[in-house]
Amino acid sequence: MTSENWPKQFRAAASTFDWPALAQLAAEYATHLYAIPKPPDSVGQVLLVLRQSRRYEELELVADAALAHGPDAPAVRRHYAQALVDSGNLAVALGLYTELAADETAPRVDRIEARGGIGRCYKEMFLACTEPDRGRRFLSRSLEAYLAAYLEDTDVNTWHGINAVSLLARAARDGIQLPSGSPKVAALTGDIMRTVDSAPVQNEWTE
Repeated sequence: MTSENWPKQFRAAASTFDWPALAQLAAEYATHLYAIPKPPDSVGQVLLVLRQSRRYEELELVADAALAHGPDAPAVRRHYAQALVDSGNLAVALGLYTELAADETAPRVDRIEARGGIGRCYKEMFLACTEPDRGRRFLSRSLEAYLAAYLEDTDVNTWHGINAVSLLARAARDGIQLPSGSPKVAALTGDIMRTVDSAPVQNEWTE
């Protein structure tokens, strides 16, 4: 099968919810990735289909095979980390996101999304944690990561800001003391709303 045909096959199986066929394709594609000298351009398209279909086991299989070629594929690392989060492997995902966020050779968009991913990992850890001090630290680190991603470009990274607002509201509701200098819910919400109101193009985060 040519490189161009792989995404078509994955999209066809996903469009009919043929999960056994999609699993078989993922196994064959992973084998294919081990049989070629470098990862093809189709990797990103295949990973996107698998993530949109919420087929995390297959996504991990393909991403792992792609990364066997080397770590110089930021989008693959990001998709892999997202799949790990969605399958509950938070600590491993956090490691991938942290490395990607610090990788100055990676595209800026991947580094920003990795910061958001760090925020999500810590948020999920906070929700799972029942020990108060650790939970507070997880929430603070999640807030810090989301705010850093949001402040990179407040006109674009709205969803990171929205997540920060939700964490601030949760901390206020639960009486969790945040580090001094943390923004207030009303102030951050106001900033985001002004950005949303002036946005020329609306999306699922701004509508």
